[in-house]
Amino acid sequence: MEKLNFDGEKIEKFDDDSLVAAELGAQGLKSVAEEEIALARENEKQMALETMQAAKKKCVETRQKFWEVMENSGGKIEQKRFEFWERIYKNSFDDMNRAAADAGAPENTQEYFDLVEWKDGQFSGDPEKTLESAAGDFYQERVEDLRLAIIDSEDEKKDEDFKILKGLHNVAMTYFDRIYMTNNDGGMSLQEAKLLDNSRTMAHNNLIKYFNQVNDLARKYGQKPLTMRNFITSEANQSNDRSGGMRTRMSFDRNIVAEYCRKAFSQEVKRYEQAQSSDLWRFR
Repeated sequence: MEKLNFDGEKIEKFDDDSLVAAELGAQGLKSVAEEEIALARENEKQMALETMQAAKKKCVETRQKFWEVMENSGGKIEQKRFEFWERIYKNSFDDMNRAAADAGAPENTQEYFDLVEWKDGQFSGDPEKTLESAAGDFYQERVEDLRLAIIDSEDEKKDEDFKILKGLHNVAMTYFDRIYMTNNDGGMSLQEAKLLDNSRTMAHNNLIKYFNQVNDLARKYGQKPLTMRNFITSEANQSNDRSGGMRTRMSFDRNIVAEYCRKAFSQEVKRYEQAQSSDLWRFR
């Protein structure tokens, strides 16, 4: 078998020096290739970060412009006009999340919350002034569209899915029961107050999880979800929340779902408020 050097030339006298030279040449080429790959990956990550920041900026600007429209129209907007703004916001939000994933931070991972900087205030403003909570004004329309889609479907799990949809109202009412339950003007013991707080937390988390489930059902049946994105609960692991971004997003999401439900179930909320104090509305 012929022995070749690094340049492919026949080695007439094959000795240790020739082997060393060939090995060094191969290692040098490999090192250069690895450096080029690392540089290309770094460039791709930088481009993804720039895309993410641009999309994030557009999300914030869209939300601000939408709320200006809401204020100029007295807090009311037609469904088609709302969905126009919702579509713009969703596209930017999806672009931001895809770019974050390209940069090595898939959505809802700790890396994602650190990278997107949820704690910087741009995404943690007033939950009442968001497209997600504003969608609560169109709860009845979207639920009805989903109901009809399930009825007309031939999906083998349609009956099960229909029960899930119908159950959202009961889950929301359980949440309101806990939120509007007073502490008898301070008459509860510390243990009773702690139990009440725990029950509120559980009811809120259950509402969010059920809400996400209905959103996923809408996507399954090709209908508009209740909101353009899903939400996270306080059950998420916060042990590595270095930036505080996960806690900020968690609180923001909880208050958005609460505000959405105030709009979606406004008549029920009025009855609760007439019977009980509303001071405990926003749960922290």
